[in-house]
Amino acid sequence: MAESGKKEFERVSVKIGGRIRDIPDYIKESMYNGYIKLIEAYVGGETFDEKTFKESKAYLYILRFIDGTNTTLEMKKMFMDTKKENLYIKIEY
Repeated sequence: MAESGKKEFERVSVKIGGRIRDIPDYIKESMYNGYIKLIEAYVGGETFDEKTFKESKAYLYILRFIDGTNTTLEMKKMFMDTKKENLYIKIEY
C-alpha cells in the first residue's frame, strides 16, 4: 500500500504542478505518508483520527503547499467517510 500511495501522491503532485515540485523530498515524504494513512483507513472502511492527523506536520505541509486543490477537497470527503467504521454491506431483497 505504501508504494501505491506514493505513486498516487506523485500522480497528484504532477497534476498540481509546480506547487510541489520545488519543495524538499523530506517534506514530500511526510505529506505522502500522511496521505497514505488516510487512504488506508478509507479503503479499509476503518475509522481515522482526524484530530490527530490535523495536528501532524504532514497535514500542515499539505495545507501549506496544496490547500484548495482537488486533493484536499477529496481528503475532506475521506475524513467524513472515516468518522465511523464502514465494514458492512446492506443487502436488500
